[in-house]
Amino acid sequence: MQTAGLPTQADFHEAISSRSDRWFAACLKITRNRDMAEDAVQDALLSGWNKHHQFDNTARLDTGIHRIAVNAALQLLAVEKD
Repeated sequence: MQTAGLPTQADFHEAISSRSDRWFAACLKITRNRDMAEDAVQDALLSGWNKHHQFDNTARLDTGIHRIAVNAALQLLAVEKD
């Protein structure tokens, strides 16, 4: 994993391999629904990949996707309540 510069495709795959369980757990804690949590993580990964050029290093990639996943879970939960 590189430590500076834009994250590469390999960095993105490594982040998924090492962090996806944590992102899922955070989303599951918020939604209390397995399907919604999976959707939130999937949305976060898609958004993270589409915006990976905005992350300045791989550490920000991990935390950025985590934040996107949490926001996606909160958004799905809000839509469900409406």
